[in-house]
Amino acid sequence: MILITGSRGFIGQHLAGILGEVRHVNRRDGFELSNIPNDYFADVDTVHHLAGYIGNDEKAHIETNIVGTINLLEMVRRHDVSNFVFSSSAAVYGQPVFLPIDEAHPTNPVTLYGKYKLETERIVMDFGEKYGINWTILRIFNVYGKNDVRSVISKFLSDAVNKKMIVVNGSGNQTRDFIDVKDVASAFILLTGERGIFNIG
Repeated sequence: MILITGSRGFIGQHLAGILGEVRHVNRRDGFELSNIPNDYFADVDTVHHLAGYIGNDEKAHIETNIVGTINLLEMVRRHDVSNFVFSSSAAVYGQPVFLPIDEAHPTNPVTLYGKYKLETERIVMDFGEKYGINWTILRIFNVYGKNDVRSVISKFLSDAVNKKMIVVNGSGNQTRDFIDVKDVASAFILLTGERGIFNIG
């Protein structure tokens, strides 16, 4: 059995759709990372951890992304879950020092989101080493696709359909890496059990 935190989110719903029968953990279903019932982990062999806070409130980052993930890892350890796959972000890299960015690129996050994703990565790896949890970390770049309401791709398409001017800020020479949400969901499945950090872009 596979458990997905944040399974109602943009990436989570696509992952759940591919996997079929999964256990869902979401705030809108009344779950916090601190109050997942013990029986939810019965027969679970893989946890895909996609739930997290993305705003600018540092306290919320600590409570959800740090403490929440520690609580989840404690449950994983207690129930001998084989695989833990963590949804991280390319935001951990900050401003590129070289291109293309690979997994060896220096990490120097410039946002709270990136800072706490990086800190959570360290917690996941520490738990893995201490308790023998098989961890996988996916550093995801800019995701677009069906049901997307946030990405610049979604905004450009909406503006085009509504015959609005498409605005590109800055010089217009900047580049970004985009990946379809279906490919991101597939990466979660294909890399389960592969210990390491992987860029998904």
